[in-house]
Amino acid sequence: MGFYHDRALPCLIHLSMRQQNLVPYRQRVITAAEGRILEVGVGSGLNLPFYSDKAAHVIVLDPSPGLMGRARNEAVRAKRPVELLEGSAEAIPLQDRTVDTVVTTWTLCTIPAVLGALGEMRRVLRPGGQLLFVEHGLAPEASVQRWQDRLTPVWKRIGGGCHLNRSIAGLIEAAGFHIDRLETGYMKGPKPMTFMYEGRARPQRHGPSAGHRSVLSKPSRNGIGRAGAGRQQWAPSMPHFDGAFHAHASSRGGPCRTCSSRRFLDVQAYCDCWRRSAADGLH
Repeated sequence: MGFYHDRALPCLIHLSMRQQNLVPYRQRVITAAEGRILEVGVGSGLNLPFYSDKAAHVIVLDPSPGLMGRARNEAVRAKRPVELLEGSAEAIPLQDRTVDTVVTTWTLCTIPAVLGALGEMRRVLRPGGQLLFVEHGLAPEASVQRWQDRLTPVWKRIGGGCHLNRSIAGLIEAAGFHIDRLETGYMKGPKPMTFMYEGRARPQRHGPSAGHRSVLSKPSRNGIGRAGAGRQQWAPSMPHFDGAFHAHASSRGGPCRTCSSRRFLDVQAYCDCWRRSAADGLH
């Protein structure tokens, strides 16, 4: 991939993710993990010190050799054994229903086939298991969304594939999860990069439904919103085509938030990139 992606980018990711304002998110999400845990997108291992005594066994996965080298150093200092797997979230090398908790922290923005990866997470979770997540993504205000759409093509190139404009709640629901806790809001920083989704989801018994809604909570005055009271519904139910969901809708006249196409499938302004196979996922 070249010097930037192999050497410089892992270093930049590590430095950016060491921000102190991310620590409270890590503490809340990681301390809730229990049993046999799979962390998808471990990065440089900054979450490892936060696992509690409820963590019986921790497995971490990441595709970047540069980041996994740093995670390996953190694993040596961890309070409990950590199993490191270098590989892709789109093909998790674990058996079905063998994990109690899946953790993702600022990971879903970068995975190319994100729906396929979420399907893999659902596959390895035991019945009653939980997906714990904190992610940045699509903001509720149209003005911020426009900036997220403008910046994402460039941001992906310099940020290791990071999308600023993914509807995290919608993606999780589309992959066959039920979100039973969701908090959203801005953290300190530029709005296009800092709208956070934090919550817990559980695999649905029968998998993805024929349609879903993306749910965004309106931020409260303190910057945190809760799904439920006063929540904002964004985007109509998605159609289901040959087993593949397109998890992003676009307002009329704007580009698709997945592929920037302006060729819409129908009057609801869905892009036609659903025609790619489910294995290809979202790009």
